[in-house]
Amino acid sequence: MVIVTSDNGMPFPRAKADLYDYGSRVPLAVRRPERIPAGRVASDFASLVEVAPTILEAAGLEALPEMTGRSLLDLLASRRQGRVDAARDHVILARERHTPWREGRVGYPIRALRSDRHLYIRNLEPDRWPAGDPPILGEVDPSPTKDFMRAREDTLGIEHYYESAFSKRPGEELYDLDLDLDPGEMTNVATQDCYAKIKDSLAARLDQRLLATADPRALGQPPAWESNPHYGRLTLEQQRR
Repeated sequence: MVIVTSDNGMPFPRAKADLYDYGSRVPLAVRRPERIPAGRVASDFASLVEVAPTILEAAGLEALPEMTGRSLLDLLASRRQGRVDAARDHVILARERHTPWREGRVGYPIRALRSDRHLYIRNLEPDRWPAGDPPILGEVDPSPTKDFMRAREDTLGIEHYYESAFSKRPGEELYDLDLDLDPGEMTNVATQDCYAKIKDSLAARLDQRLLATADPRALGQPPAWESNPHYGRLTLEQQRR
């Protein structure tokens, strides 16, 4: 069985290390001659946490108890196109500490739920800078795009993109992914009354999954990874120099 996928997200602002589609959506192609029908495209939601259970089941082994993902073998073995498993209508996303570009080397915790039509994001520490502390904004990799946006942060027509990539974000975000409305996930509709029921429903589904998997953030427990040593990088003060 050959599995092809990739790292998460392009190294551009509002992509890598974010939970918008440009930072979370990756390719997934699987080939297993005589066991997986070829030439199919399934639209079911899948997560990379399901790759390990899939490999174990293919090898005739049980998934480990701490694994929260489900094996994809049934989905892969189907001959159907499009949505194969009706229950796979969403995926849960999460981000914690990525790089040490904040005071105290803390991360930027986010949880999100992506469905066919909507992306609901919960920023758990909205007082922190999502792209890392200014002026370096080091969570975003160096690129001509980042340089262009930072040099024109007050330029009419550019400032909106700068703000969306580098500025602090509200506690909740909601995007309507209808192609005619907001294909680039740039318009946060979380505070609009007409989306209140949708937001509440997605938030409840997210909470249910986080509690079922004993997410420390959902349980109000201080996660160990917030204070674990971060090796291989300079301190913020050294990086500034």
